[in-house]
Amino acid sequence: MMFYDNSIQSRISAAEFLIAQGTQKKVIEKYCNGIGSLYKSLRAQMPPVKERHREGTHWLRGESCVSATRAVRLIKSLFGTTHIDHALIASEFVSLCECYAMKFPNDDSISPNRIHYLIQSIRSGKVLVHDSCKCCKKPYVTHRDDAHTSKCTNCTVSSDETGLLQ
Repeated sequence: MMFYDNSIQSRISAAEFLIAQGTQKKVIEKYCNGIGSLYKSLRAQMPPVKERHREGTHWLRGESCVSATRAVRLIKSLFGTTHIDHALIASEFVSLCECYAMKFPNDDSISPNRIHYLIQSIRSGKVLVHDSCKCCKKPYVTHRDDAHTSKCTNCTVSSDETGLLQ
């Protein structure tokens, strides 16, 4: 079990990391509670960064769903479950984002914003977590409108690329 720090210094460090990643202010405030008054000064100290990715689940309707499935599998390995029922603290959320970036350094289709909204969408039922893909037997996600899908996007894309799925 990992130990996560929730001290004010840890939250400030987390806020700095998230600002540098282009994370929305409301997402930063959710995880870094108590730093609201410091947000502007932290932002001013850092180079300007454009916010990446907004709220929504439209990105889960295409090949970017591969990134969501990767994120859910990483959530399971870090927290032992694909459904995070507790509110994450700043250091947990940053660890999740950093682990994803280290494991998939060339994946530009996901950001801390999308990871946050993915977690929220799973909780609200807009995104479904399936226990086992028909091919690889690993958990995967789909938009709720694609609930009938029995294969994860990873396997579907791999099959399409090798010509096995027409």
